Amino acid sequence: MPPSLAEVLKREVEDSFMRGLYAAVAYYEGSWQEDKKGDGGRSWSTFQIHDHWHPREVDYMGKNWSDYSTSLKAFRMVLDKQKQWTPSQDIHTRLAYYNEGSSWSKPKGQEYADRIIKLAHELQPLLLCVKETDAGKLKKIKKNE
Repeated sequence: MPPSLAEVLKREVEDSFMRGLYAAVAYYEGSWQEDKKGDGGRSWSTFQIHDHWHPREVDYMGKNWSDYSTSLKAFRMVLDKQKQWTPSQDIHTRLAYYNEGSSWSKPKGQEYADRIIKLAHELQPLLLCVKETDAGKLKKIKKNE
């Protein structure tokens, strides 16, 4: 994990589990690359926020994903917005919805949420005391597929 992402998470996210969760999504979606573009140029940043499904959040960021703080704010906006469409307020459901939309209850969305939460638990202790020297440990984390 780039030290700059770890520093942003430490500075802007109080809850240690949520730090791990945001780091897990950033890794899984965009390999911790700030300027990652996917889905034919429609998904933006390390969180891969799709401009069709989340135009307000992408417009808010101005399609300028030059720092992790900006991406994190947009992703948090997306998760907050999804509370209105999911029957449950828990993070597992919102992650499944983020991945699969209205098909969130199908196995693919549930498996995505399971993988993210498992990786979040692995990353959580590494993000508690982030220092420049931790970068090597963080780079070794791999996707759980």
